[in-house]
Amino acid sequence: MVFSQSVPGSGTPFVPPIAAEGLDLELNTSGAGEVISIRITECDGCMPRTFLPAPEIEFRSGGEQINLRQAKAASGGGGTVLYDRETELAEVVIFYGQ
Repeated sequence: MVFSQSVPGSGTPFVPPIAAEGLDLELNTSGAGEVISIRITECDGCMPRTFLPAPEIEFRSGGEQINLRQAKAASGGGGTVLYDRETELAEVVIFYGQ
């Protein structure tokens, strides 16, 4: 069951993102330092899933928003990727405690 509500003033339904939680969350960056993909392995023995970043991707750790430099430093541990149901673009990447 999908719960939705309208975005105020737009008439467009808001659909919350889906989460992928895993043991190994890695950011892949270009030579220019931009995030080009996010890879997460959800369990031991599972194949990794790869997401492309949404244009306004956000990184979080410890309940706070962090910058790309901090996100790259946190890469490699556990975390969660919140992604859009339709586009499957990663919207929020949450890193667990370091």
